[in-house]
Amino acid sequence: MFDSGVRSGLDVLKALGVGARACLLGRAALYGLAAYGEKGVTAVLELLQQAGILLTGVDDVTCLPPDVVLRQSQL
Repeated sequence: MFDSGVRSGLDVLKALGVGARACLLGRAALYGLAAYGEKGVTAVLELLQQAGILLTGVDDVTCLPPDVVLRQSQL
């Protein structure tokens, strides 16, 4: 599980891409909850998902290609 510092959908994809089996989104969800309640949490989660999809084309995290994250040795 990956926790701490997750601010975007790309952060989630990077964490999963390097081997995390889950990614915790506490702060992002709390911001949505504080702003608009349950609808805010739903909106935040949808935004995180859409950002990852739009920027990488990956719409299912179980189908991440192995090269979604470049390692230092690959640069």
